[in-house]
Amino acid sequence: MLMCASLRNLNTIANMGGKTSIEAGLAGSITMILLTTATVFLLISFYRRYKRLANRLDDFEQNEDK
Repeated sequence: MLMCASLRNLNTIANMGGKTSIEAGLAGSITMILLTTATVFLLISFYRRYKRLANRLDDFEQNEDK
């Protein structure tokens, strides 16, 4: 049953009349903006957390030497 549905999808794609690109439109653009913004926010957040941990470990090592 699942294989049959996949073949139908391939048939639909093959019969697109030579059109090789799919228009994403406004919804696709908004989705990409939101996903990119969320990714940047998470990367910044994790970098800040990493820097805090690295600074804390450096302080611990300096105090341990004394």
